[in-house]
Order: sequence, then structure tokens, then C-alpha cells
Amino acid sequence: MHRMRIISFLIMMCFFSVNSVSLMAAPLSDQVPQLQVGDAWTIKVSQYDLHGTRGNLKPATLYQFRVSAAALVDGESALIVDIAEYDTGIAYGRLYLDALTRQVLRWEKRASANTVYNFVTADAADRNGLPVMAERSLVPFDMPSFTQEKDEARYRYVPAIEGDWGFEVEVHQTQVDHPDFTRIALTQGPKTILQDWHRGEIWWRRAEQPGFFVAELVDVNLNTKSFKKHKTPKVIERDIRKPEGRWSYPTEASATQPWSEAGGHDHLEHRERAHKLESHDAEASHFVWSGYWWASARGDQAPTPATRTYADGGLLEKYDQYYRARYGRDNAPSAKQWELDNYSTGEAWFGHCNGLAAASILAREPRTGITAEGIDFSVGDLKGLLSEAYYDINVSAFIGDRYYGEGYPAADPSAYDAHRAFVTYLGQQGQAMVLDIDRRSEVWNFPMYKYEMTVTEDTENAKRVNVVCKAFFASASVGANYLGRKHFVVTYKYWLTVDQNGNPTPGPSGWIEEGQDDKQVNPDFIWIPESNPPSGYYRSHNKGLDWNLIRDILNTKPATQKLELDSPLTGQLVNGAPKWFELNVLERSTYTIQTAAGTTSDTVLAIHADPNQEALAENDDISNGNNFSRVSLSLNPGTYYIMVRGYDNNQNGSFVLTATCLGCDGTRDYPELTVNAAAITGEIANGGDANWFQFTVAESGSYTIESWLGSLSDTVLALHTNTTQNAIAENDDKASGNYASRITRDLTAGTYFVKVTAYSAEQTGNYTISVKRN
Repeated sequence: MHRMRIISFLIMMCFFSVNSVSLMAAPLSDQVPQLQVGDAWTIKVSQYDLHGTRGNLKPATLYQFRVSAAALVDGESALIVDIAEYDTGIAYGRLYLDALTRQVLRWEKRASANTVYNFVTADAADRNGLPVMAERSLVPFDMPSFTQEKDEARYRYVPAIEGDWGFEVEVHQTQVDHPDFTRIALTQGPKTILQDWHRGEIWWRRAEQPGFFVAELVDVNLNTKSFKKHKTPKVIERDIRKPEGRWSYPTEASATQPWSEAGGHDHLEHRERAHKLESHDAEASHFVWSGYWWASARGDQAPTPATRTYADGGLLEKYDQYYRARYGRDNAPSAKQWELDNYSTGEAWFGHCNGLAAASILAREPRTGITAEGIDFSVGDLKGLLSEAYYDINVSAFIGDRYYGEGYPAADPSAYDAHRAFVTYLGQQGQAMVLDIDRRSEVWNFPMYKYEMTVTEDTENAKRVNVVCKAFFASASVGANYLGRKHFVVTYKYWLTVDQNGNPTPGPSGWIEEGQDDKQVNPDFIWIPESNPPSGYYRSHNKGLDWNLIRDILNTKPATQKLELDSPLTGQLVNGAPKWFELNVLERSTYTIQTAAGTTSDTVLAIHADPNQEALAENDDISNGNNFSRVSLSLNPGTYYIMVRGYDNNQNGSFVLTATCLGCDGTRDYPELTVNAAAITGEIANGGDANWFQFTVAESGSYTIESWLGSLSDTVLALHTNTTQNAIAENDDKASGNYASRITRDLTAGTYFVKVTAYSAEQTGNYTISVKRN
């Protein structure tokens, strides 16, 4: 299964720090302008395409950096730099820079639906000491991009989850002045990042990790106005700890006491305590599913829709049909034809295992088939589209290197690097990872979602421990329509160097071959998928695919009938096939939905928050002898989908469906916003409160939700389809200097919810809010 090696570039190019008030070497530092609120610049980032010709660059992504507001971090004046994808405005992260030195004081990253945090600081006793990083992140040991005043320096930073410390990593930094610019080179192990800083510019002009990414400064918009109003500084509190190379306790997943106390240290004083690695287990906090790996080469037999994405009647042909139905013209290039022309030859093991592995970690498993624009997509079709879409996914870490066979150097991950990946991701964060599971030239990527780790002392060397790690992987040896997870296990054995407390160090380490399959002694490489596929047209591995359209297919809702409380509705079953109904819940209470007799005799009923995902509750028979169905459960306000089907395909005829509420009094939990009506007033009465509103979209189209400030000086808006699920859109400021909020979004018919919060917890006051159709 051939895979393009990819790397997370944006994280590594965003982090930089200084150890004094100068940004870089003295001749240049005085000519770097200060940042101020309103300054903005755009970065173009391109990854190298290593699938074919190594020198090719994949299409670029634009990111906009904008200095949005002031902040206080540990009492230091700071500036907030928001980072967003340029075309879509989707938030990528936020930097907090020291206003004077530009040291990175805090980093917040938006990854999938989770916000994660990173910190950079000097020694607690000396803010001008060498930079040290501590992260709470999906990238706990990627190299940051520091910039120092010294021409050359070696220093260690300690990446970790917020709380305790993690693994030490050594960085070598060099700095060379050229006639027009200063080049910064940062090296950690085999990785090097280069930055070119030009005099008189607020940011580097070019950054590169050779062979992985190139980033360029393409636009700078400096704010020359003097702002009369700034946001109330937001206080960010951090706990600075000395970098002593300790490991952090797992705070998520199911790891059980991998570390014990070593020595008589105070259990409440983290910075003075050490930990000893012990045997433990860990598992990903999210479900990792199995799917088919979709081979590429045609082979000796004719391709079938169950084995090749480009087969006649297969998933790519269906995608092209969906495109034609959606836009009224043929897809150009055709996704099916592009795959045939570019990805239907090669070795028998070539395929989409890397895309499948990333999708199984980052995307929810498709559980049911979907009919979109009249075209039926099976579960296998949907998993195949995800495998195509996630083929070129960005990653937040890449450990080791691919072995291409005889004549190529083997750059396998060290036992220490692999071990810290296992423990940091699965043990600490419950985050699955992808491994090329062995050291053969063939590449087989599988998602590792669990391990069972046994640690024993080395009886012959007190400075070592021996580790046996049973790694659990989701298999790709399943049929296209397989649901759930089939697993297999690979056992890795290795030894680590430890200090006097049993704490592993970056010293020598090694893989143990005794009793092992020679090809499975160690993984070839390890990588961590980072985020969803890039938005925009033709950004996929297959140039005929667009992630936006794939996402639309996956989010297609079935045709529904509206179900009202206490209003029985008659439905019809044909050969037992599912019928869907939609219930808008306006009050938080307990609801009962049930079927009753018509001309059919046996039903199954389920209620879903998302009709394409698993049910919240399901029932076959009300009781012994009563083959109709009933579900009772507590629901928060939102839109819910009710499925009724026959027990078998012999069920034909009518049934009666009703929904009742226990405890509803007709009072909505949230005020109603009427589309195109006058704005209504809301109030944040207590610091940290959130106000919720709801509104109904009768006709699909573009809508704007907007706030105006009253005595509340700064709002943040979030738009939801369900109050228990993540926001589908968020906005802090309408524009620089205007701290009210605005969201504009294409919406389909249905009920939506808006959450309003203050920018910082200490702010209170009133505001107004409205919804309009554009």
C-alpha cells in the first residue's frame, strides 16, 4: 500500500521564541518592526509530493495570520495572533506573543473538534533563559521553530501535556547573516527547518523543511491606524515548571498507573517529584474502525465495485454521477478516469491503506448507506470515498523514514522515539496513530489503537529496562461493507536507558530481535494524522475529487416527515424498508416515541441525533407479544431523527407513530429568534455564562447571525444544529476593532441553535442579536 510521506508543517513553522528582547542577531533585530493590533499577513504552504517525483509540490494552502487583540499571560503584555485558513476562514489556531520580545507564551490549536494547548517558557527563575516548550497538544514532540539572538546554540525543550513534564528533545540552532536576510536553521534529529528573515519585515519571508514543505510570505497588511479601543486584556494563567525531563501521567484514555512514585517526594509538588515507568495498558479514547484498503493495480481479474474504486459501477463512478446531478455538467476531470489513468498500475500491494488508516482515526465510521441526489452509496462506497479523501492528509508528527529496499539506508525510529510516541499519544492523550508495521520495503499502514505494555528490569544492566509492547491494529483485511473493527496484534520488544529513578532518558536504546519475526522487529515509521482534508476543489490525491462534495454526500439526510408532539402520524412500510421522521425538541425533558397498529404487524424503531450515525436508542418489541416499538429517553433541545422499519422484508402496510413528552409545559428552553425580524436583547448576567437562542430555517439559503454590543463589550457566537454537539461555525470579531460577532453560513431547512458568550470570563452586560436571510 503505497503512501505519500507527509508532515505537519504549520505547527513547526509557527512556534518561535527568543531569549532576550532582540528578535535575532543584533544587526538585524533593530530593523524588525513591532506588531500591533490589526496587522495581518498571509502564508502560502505547499507540501512536497513524495508519491511520484520527489520534487513535485502539491497544491498550496493559504493561511492568514491576524493580530486581533491584547492579552495578559502571567502578567506579561501579549498580543493575540489568530490563524485561519484563508479561503474558508476556518480557525486553525491562536498564538499569544510577548508584546515586546515576541516570545511565544501560549499556543492554542484547533484540531478537528478539539482545542489543544501548547506553552513556551523560559526557566521559571529566569525569563531570559534558554527557551523551553511544554505542550498540551496532538503534537507533543514535534520540533518547534525558535529564533534566538545567538548565532549558534544547543538547547533542550521538554514537550508535554499541560500539567507534568514529558520527554527531552535536543535542538541545534544556527543563524547566518546574508547581505539581504538572516537564515535560521533548526535541527532536531534528522529534521531541519530553515527560515529566511528579511530586514524591515514583520515575519519570515520563506520557511522550508527540505523534502517536506515550503512556506512563503505572500501578503502583508500593516495597520497604520491608532486604535482608540482595544479588547479588555484576557488573563492567561500558566504553571511554569522546571524542565527536568519527567514524564506526565496519562490524563485520558484507559492507561492505568504506568508511572509510580520514585523516592519520598511530596505528591502534591509536581516539579519536585520523579516517576518510574511501570507496566500498563492504554487505548484510544475514540473508536477506530476497519475498512477495505482498496488496491490500485488492476491485477489479472476484472475490477469489481467491491475491490477497486475505479470499477464500472464503483464508488468513483457514483461520485461522478453525483457531481453531474448536483451541477448539471460532467465532472472534469472525471474522478473515475483520473484514477484509471494515474493510479491503476504498480505493485500488487499498492493501494489506499494510508488514507483508510487516517480516516478510521479522524472520521466517524459510516454505519448506513446514503442516497444522495438519487444515487445510492453503500457503507463500502462511503468508506472508500473517505480513504481517497484522507490519502494526502496532513500529519502532526512523522517518526522514522520509509525503507525503499536494497541500496537505500534504513532510518527506522529508535526504540526510544517509538516508545515515547506510544506513551505520549495513546498513554497520555488516548490518540491513535498510524504505523508501517514492519521494516520491509512494502508499506502497510495500519491504525494502532491500543497497547499492552510490560516493563521489566534488566538483571544484567541497572541502567536499562526491557519493554514488551503488544500493539493492537485495526485490520484492512475485511470486505468493503464491513462494520465495526477487526483487529490483529504485533509484538514489539525493545530496551531503554533509564536514570536512577527508572525514568527513561534519550540515551541509547534498541530493538530486541530474539524470538521475533525478523520482519516485525520494529515499525518502519510512525505518523499521526492531524486534521480533516483541505477544503476547496481538487485538493485530494485524486484530482477529480473535492472534499466539500464528499462531505456533502456523507452529511446527506434522508427524506423525512415532520413529527409533532401529541399528533399521531401514519406511515407506510414497503418490504420493511426504513422510513424517517424528524422531531424538533424545544424543551429539555423525557420523550416517548412509539409505533402502534396499522396494517403492518412488526416494527423496529430507533432515534438518532444524526441519521448517518449510530442510534441513541433502539427498540424492537414493546413487550412479549407486542411486536410494535417504544423508546423513552431524556433529550436536550435539538433536531432528532426517528427511523421506523419492518422487522423483516415481509412487513408491508401502515403503522401509527406518536411522540409524547413527560413534563413539557410549552415553555421553550431558549428564546426564539425570528428570521428577518428585529434584533432581540440578551444579557450575560454572570461571568462565564452562556446564552442560547434557537431559530427555524424554513427555506435553504444563506443566513447571517449577528450581534451588536450594548454594555457587554465583546461577544463570541457559535452556531449549532444540536445543543449537545460541536458548533458548525464560530466567530469572535466582525472585523478588527469591532468586537461584536457575525456568522454567515449556507443552511438547509431545520432548527438551529446559537450560543452567545463573552470574550473573557470577567465580562458581563447586554447585547442584541438577530438572524437574517441574505
